[in-house]
Amino acid sequence: MLESTKISEAEFFLGKLVEARDRETEYRHYCSAFLNAARSILQYAHKECQTNTGGQAWYDAEVNDPVIGFFKTERDLNIHTRPVTTTHQKAVVMSPPGTLKFKPGTSDVEHFTPPGEMGAQSTLFISFNDWTGKEDATELCRQYLSKLKALVAKGQAAGKLS
Repeated sequence: MLESTKISEAEFFLGKLVEARDRETEYRHYCSAFLNAARSILQYAHKECQTNTGGQAWYDAEVNDPVIGFFKTERDLNIHTRPVTTTHQKAVVMSPPGTLKFKPGTSDVEHFTPPGEMGAQSTLFISFNDWTGKEDATELCRQYLSKLKALVAKGQAAGKLS
């Protein structure tokens, strides 16, 4: 029951992460808040499971997941050791003025694409410094919250959570 309040809070901060994507300091602040809200979901679930027969074993099996483990560690580090660390990498790609394709082994033009619109395109990739996967930090937060929601729903269906 308490888990649903923290799910709502984590969803709120996930939305703020999306909004603050281009503002690195704000992003980190919202990420810290997200980590705390999301971790509370598991803490409430764990406390409740301890009062149910077989609840601890069920809980231990459910949280045995690399994403859940990563976020538990990341939140603990954020609270006890250092602020959450993310890297914001921006890549800028310049559009080419046109393309030429040469016939193999010659300097004869096989294909020409005329110039299109010129301009730079940029992409922003945000990552957790300690995550070894390829997911963007915001996407990884989405996955984590999705796993937590599924855990709570499964726990309720199994009678381990109210």
